[in-house]
Amino acid sequence: MAGLSKIGSRYAQALFSLARERNEVESVYNDMTSFSAAFEGSDDLRIMLKSPVIKADKKLSVLKSVFTDLSKITVLFFDKITKGRREKYLGDIAKSFIQQVDASKGLFTVEVKTASPLSAEHRVRIQELAKGVLSEGAKDVQFKEVVDPELIGGFILTVGDRQIDTSFAHKLRELERSFNENIYVKNF
Repeated sequence: MAGLSKIGSRYAQALFSLARERNEVESVYNDMTSFSAAFEGSDDLRIMLKSPVIKADKKLSVLKSVFTDLSKITVLFFDKITKGRREKYLGDIAKSFIQQVDASKGLFTVEVKTASPLSAEHRVRIQELAKGVLSEGAKDVQFKEVVDPELIGGFILTVGDRQIDTSFAHKLRELERSFNENIYVKNF
């Protein structure tokens, strides 16, 4: 869940507990999967949900009209979130919910960002590192590789809610931060 807000993660955890209690995890999972896909694919939806100008009841009516086949729990959850003015976190909540359900089934997605495509040897070493970070209950691990030239070198490994950042860009930011600290020694 690296990169996701803590608020989104907490609401997703509450929704997951409620769905599990009512034996509706699969229907809510399907709702969150379709919502997440729409949220990622639509700039208008993201802007509308994050807009402080649009009233909460309007946002809820848009959600209900766009997503017509939602389960009762999801509709009630959307209602609660919009009335609490937390609708801007719905994208994070959906992603986090999906990750939590997958993790409960032992399914994990590991993301590796590198500056250039991985060699076969590096891919194997990073997969071993990721499996060491995962819990014992990991049944299926899917690896997703992303090439980001801005990293300059190194990699960023995201496993669940943990992140290992060995990129040169990260090291340069740390170096810049340390240079910005005032380390003046008076009697030198």
